[in-house]
Amino acid sequence: MHKYIVLGVCFLFSQSTLFSQKNRIISPNGNIEVSWEALQSQGPQKWILKSSHLMEGKTTEVFPKIELGLIRSDQSFINLKLLGTSAQKK
Repeated sequence: MHKYIVLGVCFLFSQSTLFSQKNRIISPNGNIEVSWEALQSQGPQKWILKSSHLMEGKTTEVFPKIELGLIRSDQSFINLKLLGTSAQKK
């Protein structure tokens, strides 16, 4: 019974990180980090992407801040939703 409680708690913690406002992925050797986060704003929620590289003990930002989405003069392509997918064509 104790085993199932521990597994349940671990599952809940893992699910809460999926819906957090800031996420990051670190390479296995720890030299590359990519993070994305939601900006708190009054309008539609905006997401940004950052990437950094560790070399000789110094962290360098490869992409300091990239806003995810596309805004054109005739149309805005932000807050897009995936409606569906199809099988990959070979």
